[in-house]
Amino acid sequence: MRSVDVNLKASNSFANDYLYDFDKLKELFTYDPYVSQSCAERYQYLLSRPHSSRATVVKVLTEYNRELGAGQETLDNIALLAQAETAVVVTGQQAGLLGGPLYTVYKALTAIQLAKKYSTQLNRPVIPVFWIASEDHDFGEINHFHILDRQGKPARIRLETEPKGKFSIGDIAVPPEAEAVLTQLAEATIDTEFKPDLLDFLGDSARECKNLADWFGRILLSWLGSTGLVMLNPMDPSLRNLEADLFRQAVDNAPQVNTLLSEVGAELSSKGYPVGVEKEQDNLNLFMYHNGERLALIKTGTGYSLKGTEESFSRDRLFELIEAEPERFSPNVILRPLTQELLLPTLAYVGGPGEINYFSQYKEIFELFNLQMPIIYPRVNITLIEGSIENYLNKYNLTLEDVLFNLDEIRQQLLVASDPVGIDNVFQELHQSVAEAYSKAVGVIKEIDPMLDKLGRENQERVLSQIDWLKSKTQQAHRKDNDVALRQLEKLANNLSPSGNVQERFLSAMYFAIKYGREFFDSLNEIDLVGSVAHKMLFLKN
Repeated sequence: MRSVDVNLKASNSFANDYLYDFDKLKELFTYDPYVSQSCAERYQYLLSRPHSSRATVVKVLTEYNRELGAGQETLDNIALLAQAETAVVVTGQQAGLLGGPLYTVYKALTAIQLAKKYSTQLNRPVIPVFWIASEDHDFGEINHFHILDRQGKPARIRLETEPKGKFSIGDIAVPPEAEAVLTQLAEATIDTEFKPDLLDFLGDSARECKNLADWFGRILLSWLGSTGLVMLNPMDPSLRNLEADLFRQAVDNAPQVNTLLSEVGAELSSKGYPVGVEKEQDNLNLFMYHNGERLALIKTGTGYSLKGTEESFSRDRLFELIEAEPERFSPNVILRPLTQELLLPTLAYVGGPGEINYFSQYKEIFELFNLQMPIIYPRVNITLIEGSIENYLNKYNLTLEDVLFNLDEIRQQLLVASDPVGIDNVFQELHQSVAEAYSKAVGVIKEIDPMLDKLGRENQERVLSQIDWLKSKTQQAHRKDNDVALRQLEKLANNLSPSGNVQERFLSAMYFAIKYGREFFDSLNEIDLVGSVAHKMLFLKN
């Protein structure tokens, strides 16, 4: 596998500046992720704030990862966490169906390699932790995945079961319809030597896992477990007990949190950056489970209420519930990074472009809770280039940017260059000459009867439409003559920019697991993914 760095422009101005011009944004973050002293400074901060809850966290992580079938490498890393000198690099993602899109794996690999890099730099244990967003209730974002089918075209496979309400993914059992998903996957994908065992594993794990979040975790560990990656499910009641005090603070601090959020958002907007998080002043930034649904808590008058219900609480009653049943509460996107600080000695968090945009609004919110934002490190961006795709790039002398941004223009240029007669000019001249001839004729015949003017113009339109029809047939024949080249360009698009999306955000990691086996992810980990922030083109042909 060969890696080539390209300075591909990020999807928005904020992400682009974070990658390539951090000085523009450094005041919004506590640490510069690109300078080595940030690691040492953050580590000293962690040593000054010992985690009294390590033993509980280690116990929870050990039990959970064993349930997921973790190997010894993961269990050994969890044991290291019991030591006061051990730090972690955290990343996380929603529990996407069958492992989610490729960038989920890329986030995990970035965390794995960054932990190893920091461990070497500090000469202290640093372990990678994957935070499964099990409490997320947006089922529509995780209930599907995309592959390329047997014809090499983008295909969507979806879990048809849809819960009727806002239920956390970690509370949704793997439904019987999962079997239909695996059947669709088997039928849609090419047959490989790895496919039968992989489908057997997916079927067995679907039956064994208690919920969709655990199924996701088991799949990810099956790919990356040899690296020592540790999976964390934040919905564990023992972890929630450790967060009760933060939840109470969140209730009282909500107005200040939302004000700070708004102020930084206005600053970002004034500089032309997107605003990641916007909340109303009455939002407590907490959810509460009610009849199994995860619903937002809001301030109402002198008390609080549960959005969408008639449930209301005084401050004292809400605090009693937090104390007695902390597992009924769940942080939103703002508070989640703060709960991470309570549970883990977080050296760095690996985030995608959207997450880093969110974090840019959080620095003063961390400080409000007497905490400090960790190093925020960008996940690696990768495009996988298979052998035939590399051949087509070379054949047509194209770059990745050409395929992502200019392929329609390139197709048109190819057709124009191979046009032996100049189809556009031929029909432009024909169209013009017919229009002029009709105009002259109609001008004469209307002297016989004024009604002939309208009939003549209508007849002209019919004739011109027939010319357009003939032009389309001529173009169709020309495209047929160039069918091989056009199909090759389409294959480039389907592989590198499927359905107009960046590959890593669209194609499922499962697609490549079927083609290349579990060892494929080991080979990805052999590439230096944290040596630079440039977009990486990984050429898979040996």
